[in-house]
Amino acid sequence: MKIGLLTYHWAPNFGAQMQTYASVLRLRAMGHEPVVINWRPMDSEQKFKARIPGEQWEVVQKFAGDFFDMTPLCRDEKEVWQAVRDEKMDGVLVGSDSLFNLMLPRFSLRRLRKSRVFSDHAFPNPFWMPCGPEGNVPYAGLSISSQNSPYHAFAPQKDAIGAALRRFRYLSVRDEWTRQMVEYFTDGAVSPPVTPDPVFAMEQNRPPVASKAELCRRYGLPERYVLVSFFGEGQSSASPTWIRHFSKLAGRRGLTCVEFPRAEGCQRLPLDHRIPLPLSPLDWYGLIRHASAYVGMLMHPIVVALHNAVPCYSFDNYGMLHGLRRRDERNSKIFLLLRELGLEGNRHSVFRRLTWPSPEAVMERLCSFDKEMVGKQMQERAEACMDNYRRAVATLMDSIQARPT
Repeated sequence: MKIGLLTYHWAPNFGAQMQTYASVLRLRAMGHEPVVINWRPMDSEQKFKARIPGEQWEVVQKFAGDFFDMTPLCRDEKEVWQAVRDEKMDGVLVGSDSLFNLMLPRFSLRRLRKSRVFSDHAFPNPFWMPCGPEGNVPYAGLSISSQNSPYHAFAPQKDAIGAALRRFRYLSVRDEWTRQMVEYFTDGAVSPPVTPDPVFAMEQNRPPVASKAELCRRYGLPERYVLVSFFGEGQSSASPTWIRHFSKLAGRRGLTCVEFPRAEGCQRLPLDHRIPLPLSPLDWYGLIRHASAYVGMLMHPIVVALHNAVPCYSFDNYGMLHGLRRRDERNSKIFLLLRELGLEGNRHSVFRRLTWPSPEAVMERLCSFDKEMVGKQMQERAEACMDNYRRAVATLMDSIQARPT
């Protein structure tokens, strides 16, 4: 089958690139022809470009061009629907990533103005209806997340959103919060399974990642290194004192701390080694895969570390904000993931500054990380991930065969 993929394939975010690549490789391995639907809403693209170094933006776009077959550029939903028709797609897979992330304008005291809602965070958009209201191409949702969406606030649109969700021939979600959202909008008529992020099956896809020796040579790294990644300055980042102390603890164990960047760059932590930009998504993946440990923020570095049984500790920056101060961590995708794996102790919310863990406590968690146990869990998660693809694709095929001739 020729299958369209609709996701954040273009976003200058290493995790977004890798989850797209994982789906492309998996669908090819299943004997299908994946074509990425090149939807890039102008407002969101401008937002990302404004905060990403130009050279990193170019590397990310080159990666997409080199590794994905894509449709012509689509700026709005009508162009997406036209691309599906022009490419003669048999079906469309929506996902993975935070595609059901509905947002509301929020007043910022720091900026003294309301934040705007970008087109990919407003309903409707192509993530919810990739083939148009009258389209006859079947579509399925694959491990979609709603991130921190305050979905109850969208009660006035409940009927319309529920109708859009019911049109998916198959729908799986990445976390319990998103399942609750789907159940809310559909009054329980749709209760999707919680399934793993596609990156949990990346190793089964045999990605062309450089060897550890090559990556260490390329980036000037020692044999045993710990990747450390923070951002947000004082509000959410580790203090310079904390970083220096942790680095000394690592050094006593023969480990070298290396600052690891986001696509926006490094924070310039007080460490002697750092990975510079531009950085290709495959090298980003390989550097985590071959690390002795990862300590830091964001979700997909944790996913890659877990998938490769690399000891890790998450300083979790997710969770929905209530009012001016209170942060609900129960809908954090990292909290939900680590709770599923029994690894809640390898996480701390960056919003709980008064109980920030000591460097010794974090190092203890890394040293006691049960690689064998995690490895077994990751094999199960990879199998569940591949089963998720099989179910989604089988549903599309059934829908095609059921069409009247």
